[in-house]
Amino acid sequence: MQKVGRKTIIILGVLLLFALVGAVTAITAEGCKWRDLDRDSTKDTNEVCEAGWTLHIKVTEGTTTIIEENFVTNTLGSGGKFSYTLPAITAGPTYTVVMTEPNPFNANMPGASWKVVSPSPPTYTKTYKSTTASPLPGFAFGNQEVIATAEGCKWLDNDGDGEQDASETCQADWTLHAKVLDETGAVKLDKDFQTNILGTDGKFLYSLPAPSTGKTWTVTISEIAPDGWVNIVPVGGSYTKEYTALGPQVTGFSFGNRQVAATAEGCKWLDLDKDNTQDPEETCQEGWTLHAKVLDETGAVKLDQDFKTNTLGTGGKFLYSLPAPSTGKTWTVTISEIAPDGWVNIIPVGGSYTKEYTALGPQVTGFSFGNQQVIASAEGCKWIDANKNGQKDDDGTETCQADWTLHATITDDSGKVIKDEDFQTNTLGTGGKFLYALPAPSTGKIWTCTISEPDTPGWVNVVPGGANPGYSRTYSAIDPNIAGFSFGNKESAVPIPEFPTVAVSILTISGMVIAVQFIKKRN
Repeated sequence: MQKVGRKTIIILGVLLLFALVGAVTAITAEGCKWRDLDRDSTKDTNEVCEAGWTLHIKVTEGTTTIIEENFVTNTLGSGGKFSYTLPAITAGPTYTVVMTEPNPFNANMPGASWKVVSPSPPTYTKTYKSTTASPLPGFAFGNQEVIATAEGCKWLDNDGDGEQDASETCQADWTLHAKVLDETGAVKLDKDFQTNILGTDGKFLYSLPAPSTGKTWTVTISEIAPDGWVNIVPVGGSYTKEYTALGPQVTGFSFGNRQVAATAEGCKWLDLDKDNTQDPEETCQEGWTLHAKVLDETGAVKLDQDFKTNTLGTGGKFLYSLPAPSTGKTWTVTISEIAPDGWVNIIPVGGSYTKEYTALGPQVTGFSFGNQQVIASAEGCKWIDANKNGQKDDDGTETCQADWTLHATITDDSGKVIKDEDFQTNTLGTGGKFLYALPAPSTGKIWTCTISEPDTPGWVNVVPGGANPGYSRTYSAIDPNIAGFSFGNKESAVPIPEFPTVAVSILTISGMVIAVQFIKKRN
């Protein structure tokens, strides 16, 4: 018998195995993953097969899954196509291959989003047997990068009709805010942006992050209206819209604004009859100083300045422009009176008003400021102490006198001299007392009046007496009339001169006096 070698035995064993279980056939799946650069949904010659893309494959026999996995494309197949080795198959069964691209992803471009444009839907189903020729062809997946945008118009409602007219064109450089949420609610974008005019008919065009195939994201665009403007379109100031990889261009964002004309209106009037009520003849006055202070919703000062009243408002009232809040904000304005010296504020109590206003209610009214003129005076009596008893008698003999000189010095609450002069007494006051008109302070100020009596030859001051006789009294706009200035004088004693003893010698001729000589005698 011929001896059989080990190699021959192995070959015979393999042939026996094939006979028992059937031949095993290795087959590859081949296809192309390409980018639709010109977005025409057709693969052009310059749109070559690419590696690095993730696809999904599932191979089954009936209801049994042979393999299911993701794989990354390569360029190992013919003409740069990808090549994927399928599970080996023996004679007899038929395997089904399902290849899909559910979420296009390229490891070389992780920041981009893609949509499948070929095939549609993005799935191939093919079968193979042990007799199928390898490679199994026809797996071509084409993708377009998803360019997601929001397009809209930021316009100004110049005529105030609440609608965008042909003349109210789209505006650049206004601030809007975009927030994008993905299908899980995760934030993909949350930032302000400036409008441009790059879209259709000058609309703004803003790039959004893009979802991949099968995902639905939401974008909310809202307006951040600057102070002085109010949003009128849309109601609520924002839009929320959905978009997908197949519908990534979101439109219809129309934002209309109207400029806010915020004003304070009121009346500055003079209470001529002092009845604390504005009568028809007590009309609004211009040229008076008021003060305005505006705080925003955070308490920050937006305005703090004096202004002069005018007669530009309704019925001659003053009209003063205020800084304006934006939509949804509430600001406060305080208007107070700076009453000039000589006048006192009677309305309102406390001299100021504080009112709230908004972009939807920017006209603030009801600022009524009434003033009364302050008539300030000093009243007193200049009398002569006839009986020299050092006091003014009430028997009618020591009456108040006119035309005597007194001196008045007026200082304000800071010590500044307002007036410093002599004046002559009169009998215009109560019971013939003198009445001297004083400069008047304004509300809240306290001034000082000092009246003194200068030296008068031949007279001596007995009341109030002292080296520099006088009085200092305070007065205000609320209590402007001061009294109690009593000045009493007595006549000073005049000494009788002593005349020396003399002898007189007279020389006469024929009865005519020729000379007279006075001769002082020694006592």
